[in-house]
Amino acid sequence: MVKSREETTNKAISLIFSVSRMIKEKYQNERQKNISGMKLETLRYIKENKPLMKDIAEYLSIAPPSATSLINHLVEAKLVERVQDGSDRRIVRMSITSFGEKKFAQEMAMIADRMKRMLSPLNTGEKENLIKILEKISKTND
Repeated sequence: MVKSREETTNKAISLIFSVSRMIKEKYQNERQKNISGMKLETLRYIKENKPLMKDIAEYLSIAPPSATSLINHLVEAKLVERVQDGSDRRIVRMSITSFGEKKFAQEMAMIADRMKRMLSPLNTGEKENLIKILEKISKTND
């Protein structure tokens, strides 16, 4: 039986949602008092960019007050700090703390371990194909 393009697309969408849900559930089950996915992504973004608050809100597609609340939690947990710009004191950038760096590394190691277990049923060729597919999808801009 030949599947239509629509059936194939619907099956792919269903599988993407299913795998995404499985990854989130496994992360939630394995984490003890670990960092939520949103906070972890925020830490990664701050680590790489030392952004302004408005940049964080824009990157995460959330309202500025929500970004402020998120950052306040990260500051209270001593994972992030607010740093005034040397040339203009009105500019405040977010920066990851050394404790935040350690916690981020621990979380990423846990995620890498879990992903290795999830990908273990795939052989090398299948993993390479998966990488190609994900790269192709990630380059789509619409």
